[in-house]
Amino acid sequence: YIGGGSLEQFYNALDTNSFRYYWSYGARPWDERLDVAMTHVVSSELWDVVVLQQQSNMSRDYSTYQPYLNQIIEWLDEKVTCQHEYAWLITPSYPDNLPRLAPDTTSVQMFERIAQCVSQVQHDTGIELLLPCGTAIQNARTTPLDSLGDQGHLFDYLHLQEGIPCLIEAYVATATLLARYGLSNNVWTDTTWIDRYWLLAKNIQEINGEPVGMSEENRVLAKQCAIKAIENPLTITVIE
Repeated sequence: YIGGGSLEQFYNALDTNSFRYYWSYGARPWDERLDVAMTHVVSSELWDVVVLQQQSNMSRDYSTYQPYLNQIIEWLDEKVTCQHEYAWLITPSYPDNLPRLAPDTTSVQMFERIAQCVSQVQHDTGIELLLPCGTAIQNARTTPLDSLGDQGHLFDYLHLQEGIPCLIEAYVATATLLARYGLSNNVWTDTTWIDRYWLLAKNIQEINGEPVGMSEENRVLAKQCAIKAIENPLTITVIE
């Protein structure tokens, strides 16, 4: 992890001790280690999946991806000695009123540009496995969850931190990986409830004090958003 790091920054730091390494297994809290080399990270476990992404603000502009993405994959192929595959994480678009949003660009248009870049990633790298977290968040903006407001979807407008947004992303990632390995990915049976104690156990920094939007009705909507994103990762699904 490099805070706010782009593919270019990650590539330039690969042979340095510039990374933070967060590690967890099962219900254990996250363990944070500072000033770690990527060579240590890739050799510390027998990784099945290596997830890649672009920095959110740059994820709509494919000129910022290359040649760094291909170079990172080449480096990883050399260093990760166990059998592995790559996944691409689709980042969320910004809300309409965020100043970082490009002039004369809507949230939907930003998502569409991100989706175009994801298609190009798949063409250039052969990555098949997608984690459509950003798609699920965009789906949520078509539902009554939109009443939570921009802070409810992306805390500080940029991060999936607490409550319903965190749960949506967890559903997407978990169901996608379970399906990839032939296991049941039925999120309807999941009973996870995010409260303050859950956040503290995961060492997640609180922003609002209480998880936003956690209710039975909203949890059903979160599952719908995740399922539709997995079914249509590059397309917004309107959920009524």
